[in-house]
Amino acid sequence: MNVDNGYQGIAEYHANSVVPFKKGKNRPLTLEEKAFNRRLARERIAIVLDNAAYQRCYWVREYAVLLDINLMFLPSYSPNLNLIERLWKFVKKESLNNRYYESFETFKRGIDMCLNDIDKKHQTQVATLMNLRFQTFKNDQIMAG
Repeated sequence: MNVDNGYQGIAEYHANSVVPFKKGKNRPLTLEEKAFNRRLARERIAIVLDNAAYQRCYWVREYAVLLDINLMFLPSYSPNLNLIERLWKFVKKESLNNRYYESFETFKRGIDMCLNDIDKKHQTQVATLMNLRFQTFKNDQIMAG
């Protein structure tokens, strides 16, 4: 089946990519192409992103539309919802707090050691951080002091 090569030639970089058909300027989609696009839409991918400008830019959004990827953006100023931010906070606490490193190499080694021990030494601590259970608040009135 001959499909569109994709935005900016994705097929050149990802040979196994399957992208939806696009209508041409003077050519509407055929019934078979529309059916193919509908089947592909049922296999839709969702990606959760933070609000970095480079993730919200025009090209990322257009490419996601072309590939039928659902982009879901976290609320602004909510690093607690971003799991990688939680992991980074843990790594900084474990490998950087109250530590002095003689060189950049020993600094990198300290971070690497912490990351290498995530599933061994730090497994219990990280398991509590890396979950999707979040604290929520009722619509109670909050008084500032």
